[in-house]
Order: sequence, then C-alpha cells, then structure tokens
Amino acid sequence: MTRYLVTNVYQGLNLRPTPSTAQAPLETMPFATQVELLEDTGTKWKKVRVLAPGSGRVGYASAELMTEVRSDAIARLVQAAAHYWELFDRGAGRENVQPYKDHVLRMWDELGGGRPPGDNTSHPKWPWSAAGMSAFVRDAKGYDGFKFSAGHARYIHDAIVKRNAGQPAPFWGHRITERRPQVGDLIAQWRVTKIGYDHAAARDDFSSHTDLVVQVLADSVRAIGANVPTDTVGVKVYRTGPDGFLLGTRNEIAVMENRAA
Repeated sequence: MTRYLVTNVYQGLNLRPTPSTAQAPLETMPFATQVELLEDTGTKWKKVRVLAPGSGRVGYASAELMTEVRSDAIARLVQAAAHYWELFDRGAGRENVQPYKDHVLRMWDELGGGRPPGDNTSHPKWPWSAAGMSAFVRDAKGYDGFKFSAGHARYIHDAIVKRNAGQPAPFWGHRITERRPQVGDLIAQWRVTKIGYDHAAARDDFSSHTDLVVQVLADSVRAIGANVPTDTVGVKVYRTGPDGFLLGTRNEIAVMENRAA
C-alpha cells in the first residue's frame, strides 16, 4: 500500500469528488493527515482514501501538496510535530502563559533531569528547544538509539559520527552540500558561536538547534521546531537553491537524514 501525508502546513488539503476544482470539496484534510493511494491519474491529481479515524472518504487530491510516506516512523514524527504545533495554537501560545507553560514543563518532566528553577519556562539558562524535539521523537516512537537530551548537540554529534562510521542510527548527519532535505529529516543549526560540520563531528557540547522538515517547496523547506521563533512551537523557513540543497543562510550545520523504519 502506497501512502501519502498532507504536507501543506497552513491550509491542509481539499479532498475533491472529481479531479478538478469545479465542485465543492468533500472535506479539508488537515496538515499531516495520512491517505492511501488508490489511483495515480497521471495528472496532478491522485485518487486517495483518507486514513484518518472517522473519515475513510475517497476522493481526489493535489499531488503537489502531499508527500509519499517513506516509513511509518517518519509519518509518526511529522504527526507528532503537527500535534505540538496545534497544542501551541500554531505558534500563538507563549511558553510562560497557561496552558502552554504546563506543556513545556511536561517536556522537561518526560526528559528527566529536573525542571528550570522556580518552574520558570522562560529561564535564559533553560532553553527548551531540545526538550521539545526530544518530545516529538519520543511521541513518534520507533527511534531506538536517539540521544534524548536537553541539548541538541548531543544527538547532532551522534548522527554525524554514526553516518561517518556507517553505523545504524535513527538519523545520519550529512553536510548540507551532500543531502537535499526531505520530509522527516532534521536540520541542524549552530547558535551563538559559528561552527561547522567537522566541529560537530568532533564535539557534542556546542550551542545549537534542530527543526523537523515537514514540507519541501520549490525554493525552500518548512520545518517545525520547539522554542521557535523564540517561545512557542512554530514553523521556520529554510531557503534552498534550484538544486534543492540548503543555501546555508540560517546557520545550518547538517541535514540529519531520517533513517527510522
């Protein structure tokens, strides 16, 4: 069975009764909805069945706004990120305002190692972006060997080391000139102090960040991260060139290939 994910982040995707926009949609499938391919029409339209609970409708959807599912684990990870994005009101929820504050504290609790002093979710020495990405991965399940951590550098470093050694791992870290980002990959960035791929291969204690790629467009990719842009779960845009590779305009260190089955 070939499956696709709706990857049109903001608008979702209309399911149509015919392969055209002439008639009203049967329903609008939210971002990260999974569908089963029933027929490839040879046009921009694909006939699909909605796999979301309570639907099961059959109709036609635009192929441009869907991405083929490479693995169950990737589908679950994108859906986990979508869940947290919705939980934070699509980036409108602030880290230090309820109920969003409790969501952040729960991320810390699940990670282990304690909470920020005074439960201050805006504490400058307790950024929660890595705790958030760890929550995405934990909820997705199936990422055995992932280095859950309060700092992104630990799992960025591990992904690069494992890739260079050819060892099994849920993510492999590639130079941004070596891999075009795909849905389900992580993009690693440096923060504060500029570093490169080789530095990240050698150490696991640098200031950094990661976002999950959820949509690939002609000139950019959209990615969801925690503590993005500063105090919520939000969407970030990374620019790509005509060849599909990252341009390196947002402090990118590596593209972390999602290899989970």
